[in-house]
Amino acid sequence: MPCYRLYHLGHAGGIERFDDFLAPHDEAAKVFSLSKLAGHGVELWQQSRMVTRFHPQAAEVRVLREAPGEAAR
Repeated sequence: MPCYRLYHLGHAGGIERFDDFLAPHDEAAKVFSLSKLAGHGVELWQQSRMVTRFHPQAAEVRVLREAPGEAAR
């Protein structure tokens, strides 16, 4: 299983700390990374490859409601 590193960025964009973790693939690592946003951006790396960067606004979650009469899928 690939090892990822999540860098927590300060307001000025510098690295404040990091977390190492295992994930089966990039998409699972991205989901984990989004759960770690706490008002600061993060960068997700897998060895020397930057996977993505998330800004704090990426953590906003919008809940969509079912239309009346639609069955849950």
